Amino acid sequence: MIREVLVEPQAIAWLPWAVSYFFYIGLALCAIIVALCIRFFVKPYQSKSELIALLVALSFAIVAPIALTADLHQPGRVWHFYVYLANWSWMAWGSIFLPIFMLSLVGYILFLLRQLPQRPTQKWLALLYVGNLNNTLWCWIFRILTIISSILILLYTSMEVYNVVARPLWHQPWLIPLIIFSALPSAILLTHFAISMINGTNNKVLMKPLVIACLLLLAATVGAIYYHSSETALDLSILCQARPAVAFTAVIWGLTLLLALFSAQAKTMQCLLLIASLILTAMVRWVLLLEVQTVAKYNALMNPYQFNWGVDGGLGMLSVAGLWVTVSVILWQLFGLINKEQRNG
Repeated sequence: MIREVLVEPQAIAWLPWAVSYFFYIGLALCAIIVALCIRFFVKPYQSKSELIALLVALSFAIVAPIALTADLHQPGRVWHFYVYLANWSWMAWGSIFLPIFMLSLVGYILFLLRQLPQRPTQKWLALLYVGNLNNTLWCWIFRILTIISSILILLYTSMEVYNVVARPLWHQPWLIPLIIFSALPSAILLTHFAISMINGTNNKVLMKPLVIACLLLLAATVGAIYYHSSETALDLSILCQARPAVAFTAVIWGLTLLLALFSAQAKTMQCLLLIASLILTAMVRWVLLLEVQTVAKYNALMNPYQFNWGVDGGLGMLSVAGLWVTVSVILWQLFGLINKEQRNG
């Protein structure tokens, strides 16, 4: 018994699939934040830009639950959550929140799309416009439902980690700011890229201060975690000394900040900024979910973890990324057809 407690390292429980879920759901939620900012703060109001931001969110929201089921409970067991509902489990509540979130987001997109002035002539696209409904009213209903369900998803995702009291870096109140501020720069840049591709406009002057502010708030959040308690300070210090991924994440943060501060109008620099930001988003989640598990909870040794390229490692993450690319291309092509009709109309 003494040997088990003091010496025996423990295998990590959460695999890279979990990193993929936190990565894609974080980007989906932040893209929705960008869409809402476009709706309420950008003057004059640009419905097409709001729609593009929501499509970016949808591409991530479709992929995220697939990674979640692969890591936590396997696709074949999802139905258990509905047949044997456990109201004491955040995972069970998540199985309810996720479908509501998806339906709300799709409804939000559909009724915003129906408000565009010109309708497609293709019969299969015209099906989106069936029915004589008050599109403005229903868009507001689904917009509010999307806001509420997004908050519930953010709460569920955070509580899955926060509930582990034995890990101070998880059981602390700065999880939600960490999730938001690490993904918001990437969501802003991706949405800006998509809007630029569709509309041919460049809002770099407005975009850069937001990205820089988020990066600084991310650094402030990490500082707040460190000073939250002696336990969080100790675990974070151990990670910095023992796991190179932490130092790599800090370097990527610095590189992203430099690119945001000094990136020129050239598309190459903008692409480098986007890539660096996406890597930062992924690495923050990698450190939060995987590297934190290597810190001993009860035993005296660091828990080992070696990245592999199998299904539970690199291959799994690449497969989810490939799925996101496929979904994004499909959504891009669909919107391209509708947008072409708008221009021709």
